[in-house]
Amino acid sequence: MDQKEQIFMESANKYVEWNKVIREDYSLWMRGYAFVDDQYYIEEALAQYISNCLELVPSIERTLTLKKLIPKLSGCWALIYATNSILLASVDRLRSIPLFYGMENSKLLLSDCASEILNKLTNAKLDDICTTEFLVTGYVTGKDTLYKGLYQIQPGEILEIKTSSAQINSNRYYRFIHGDYFESDRQELEEELSELLHRMSNRYATALKGKTIVVPLSGGLDSRLLVAMFKKCGIENVICFSYGRQGNKEAEISRSVAKALGYKWLFCPYDSWYNWFRGEQYSSYIKYASGLSGISHEQDWPATKKILDDISDTNKEDMVFVPGHSADFLAGSHIPDELLFVNDDMRIYGELAVEAILSHHYNQWNWRSVCPHLKDSFCERIGEILSVYPQIENKSQAIGAFETWDFESRQARFIVNSVRVYEFWGCKWMLPLWDNELTDFFSKIKLELRIRKTLYRSTLLKHIFTNQLSKLAEIPISGLPLLESDTERNKKGTYSSLLNSVYPTFRKFIPDFIANSHRTSINLQNDSMNLYDIYTERGTTKLRDIIPLSAIDRMPTSVKKILRRNRKRPTTALSINGLHAAYHIALLLMD
Repeated sequence: MDQKEQIFMESANKYVEWNKVIREDYSLWMRGYAFVDDQYYIEEALAQYISNCLELVPSIERTLTLKKLIPKLSGCWALIYATNSILLASVDRLRSIPLFYGMENSKLLLSDCASEILNKLTNAKLDDICTTEFLVTGYVTGKDTLYKGLYQIQPGEILEIKTSSAQINSNRYYRFIHGDYFESDRQELEEELSELLHRMSNRYATALKGKTIVVPLSGGLDSRLLVAMFKKCGIENVICFSYGRQGNKEAEISRSVAKALGYKWLFCPYDSWYNWFRGEQYSSYIKYASGLSGISHEQDWPATKKILDDISDTNKEDMVFVPGHSADFLAGSHIPDELLFVNDDMRIYGELAVEAILSHHYNQWNWRSVCPHLKDSFCERIGEILSVYPQIENKSQAIGAFETWDFESRQARFIVNSVRVYEFWGCKWMLPLWDNELTDFFSKIKLELRIRKTLYRSTLLKHIFTNQLSKLAEIPISGLPLLESDTERNKKGTYSSLLNSVYPTFRKFIPDFIANSHRTSINLQNDSMNLYDIYTERGTTKLRDIIPLSAIDRMPTSVKKILRRNRKRPTTALSINGLHAAYHIALLLMD
């Protein structure tokens, strides 16, 4: 057992604990929660449930039994199973609890703390392409991290390692791929989705019984759905909170929703970011949350601390943070117009899908004019994820490919990774809207019912925001009306279709940095976190004041070129996520 205990460095993470089951012929480590056939298991109970399943079969069949059980676990979890001859390590569909691994002197290193493995790797160096991808997206895709030789288990993946030879085999037990579409009509699907949401809510209502539920309530639709379903289930011990500048629109909408439901609402004014950012706690949080593979989520960090201070009479053990990630993505909110309105007679769908990923996600810094050679490398990395699509032959497949990449990259590495905020402050969390049943449902909805989240929004209007919750349908939704008129949609579609019809002819004559400068500009202008003065003091700071030139010169070549080109620009003209990524890299070099 001593050898297996050393493989997994569970003590490296001081913010969370793992649950262990140690038997004579195997060891099992478990974190998180899961539903199996509507039965709820969490932490120690989950570890014991899996152990019981394994002990029902002969030892020779346990590895196969575990592989069959893993896809049935609906929830947020990570596990490691080790015998004298084999080790299995796996994470849930979204890698909500990440695991990292590496090899040193033919020995496997495995941990939920990436820096712990890095410290044991000799001659580990920052990877130029991966670090540049991190800079321009905010995360590293695929199995890689910032450092060569340090890897992460991918969403929906099982690693199987033979102890004797350290041979590693990968099995992707889940990929988010659209297909096998329902043939039901819209009304039938609305009713089915409504029933699904009620089943899901009842599951989580049972799991959260006796807990204080804390919801970061935005002006959007997902968190509103959560609190509405809690109300329908008769849950009253709910605290909602919002943050930002005093009087901001999101917070006002949030307060209106909480008031309509009779839930307590708290507000955290963001007026001290400049000081928060320079505190030791924030640096510790950045190092913990990034996992050397994604930027830390900054928006909720100070608000969570203040909320905990405001409700200090509540025991943390009885408190669960429940953010509304991310039914809007599943429902179709990330479908890009340039793919949606492309002409059906085009024959370059694969190229358009890759270009859409580049322009929507590789856009935190303008790398195209500084390092144009990066495009081939980025396209190759995108292609590795999209290899699950042998051919992309039509609009639906192009959009599906875009969303598969988004699911495994942005959703898993950035959006879901935001729960590290709650762990840092010592709290538990749950993600109801990433329920397996809900994910599977939307993967089978045809494109026309996911455009502008059509099915999702109409279902909420007709079946959820009704009767005593009808006021929720009257409160505005941030960023989008509840239902967009057909006239507006058709007008937008005609415009986008026209642009895409001439795209193949003229795109090759347009330099990359010009073709994408407008989107980058819009991205930066709409970056609300720039208003919080994280790096600036009344907008006077430049990039060179945050990251010393000496640190920039020690960065990988492509990162150095991009940052040197921008070092005299004021931070208010830059993306906050791009700045965060640059600062993360600088911290690694300044330690």
